[in-house]
Amino acid sequence: MAVELHNGKVNFRVKQNYYELGSPSKGNWVRYVVGVKLATDNTGWVQVFRNGVQVVNLANVANMDIVNGATDPIYLKQGIYRSVDWTATHVLYDSPMKVGLTYNVVANS
Repeated sequence: MAVELHNGKVNFRVKQNYYELGSPSKGNWVRYVVGVKLATDNTGWVQVFRNGVQVVNLANVANMDIVNGATDPIYLKQGIYRSVDWTATHVLYDSPMKVGLTYNVVANS
């Protein structure tokens, strides 16, 4: 899963499927809250909120891969990841990431 900026749109990618989150808000903070139940079968789900408005709601979705017979390891990273061929300067400001068990824990703190 990833939040990606592509062709002037912010997208959320789950495996090879893309869900549009809207246009970038240059110069303004945008709060994304992502809720996920990870699963290799159709018991998984994904919800994404942008500034408190739900923009993605996926149920019954396999959102993890099996690689060589085992669950593909997951890890969290944030930053700008791009081709070495890009020469333009890009700036991204990340606020501290919050992790919690409910939407209210992370969105209202």
